[in-house]
Amino acid sequence: IKKEELESDELDEYIGDQLIKDFAADALKAIRQGALFSFYKDVPEQDVTIIHNVIQDAFLTHKLSLKNMIEEVTKRTSLDPERARMILRTESTNLANMSRKVGWEKMEQQRDETFSYKWSVKHDHRTSPQCLDIEAQVGEGKTMTEIQDIIQKVAEQYIPGWNAQLVPHPNCRSTIVRVV
Repeated sequence: IKKEELESDELDEYIGDQLIKDFAADALKAIRQGALFSFYKDVPEQDVTIIHNVIQDAFLTHKLSLKNMIEEVTKRTSLDPERARMILRTESTNLANMSRKVGWEKMEQQRDETFSYKWSVKHDHRTSPQCLDIEAQVGEGKTMTEIQDIIQKVAEQYIPGWNAQLVPHPNCRSTIVRVV
């Protein structure tokens, strides 16, 4: 048995994520609004287009399998599997956060109320100092705008020039959740 066969898919948590399913249209709207990063260091422009198409197809079909996306990207581009994994994990997290943001903002307008959000961090050996800093600064809840400002500020401290959107660093696994 190969190691890859033993590992669970890193995006399994999103496969059954009803929020993502409910906000599928919001994910497409987020893509149209520029949620995907426009370039990746040392990746040819034609490969960026292919990566974006693979991600969009995954959200359209609700088949968010990192393994499948990596296979598709490495088959159709010049990227090796590890580089594809980093880009796809970063983009998937960002797009999940952006689609949630679009949907929640729509709900806030419909209900004429402001929601509170927090930064949900996976605490393990891969947890980044950026995510821990954001978690500490956000605490039990902030507005979406406040969280975005915190994410950008923390991201800039660690990676000057990083356009955080809703991910403070490459390979981020943390996410924004609504406090109810």
